Amino acid sequence: MVAAVLVLSAVAIGVTELRIAGMIDDRVIVYAILVVNIGVAIAGLWTQYRYWWLAYAALSVGAFFLIGAVTPISGAWSLAKLI
Repeated sequence: MVAAVLVLSAVAIGVTELRIAGMIDDRVIVYAILVVNIGVAIAGLWTQYRYWWLAYAALSVGAFFLIGAVTPISGAWSLAKLI
């Protein structure tokens, strides 16, 4: 599941970069990544690391509402570009 999060984050970063460059303007992709990301976090709740996955889900929702990032990793990428 960690690999799925990393792949989703890479896709989210790529889509974000393409949206910034004006090459795509499809928000459906962004929302689909968000839904899959939350789905992975919910699936992680059935593992022995459920508290970490719960924290990840909370970070994902927080990052989305605060800075518009669909994963915490893509949010960190976007914030790092500002610094």
